[in-house]
Amino acid sequence: LRLAASAANEMFARFSPDGRWIAFASDASGRIELYLQPFPGPGPSQQLTASGVGGGSMLAWFDDGRLVYRDSADARKLWALGVDTRGSEPVIGTPQPIFGGLSVADIPAVISADGMRMLVAVPCDESERRSVSLIQNGLSAAGEESP
Repeated sequence: LRLAASAANEMFARFSPDGRWIAFASDASGRIELYLQPFPGPGPSQQLTASGVGGGSMLAWFDDGRLVYRDSADARKLWALGVDTRGSEPVIGTPQPIFGGLSVADIPAVISADGMRMLVAVPCDESERRSVSLIQNGLSAAGEESP
């Protein structure tokens, strides 16, 4: 099944929580941007960003409909873009930094659907190789507000 087919490179597709939309990254504009397309269609794709995105593999949806992506200027910062898909046409909000705008490792990571937890693989030195540290509620413990 072809979901998006063009001369551009489409990548990192993710279904919206309601399953009616697909967000994906594409270089159709000359740089990598986010797009939204109805599923299963018909309907054209809609460009969501205009200043580029980085680290498209972080593309994810929160359960509340916000779309998470990395900024192109600083691929270590995560942004959430409100996308209201309840109507026949999506209503796109303004991007907001998540995790208080803190930098997050740009290596493999996954974020929970509720936006409250993030698992990040980070390099460690030899002395730390025998232990695993699990930090829960680290942001709330540091006084950060939840996204």
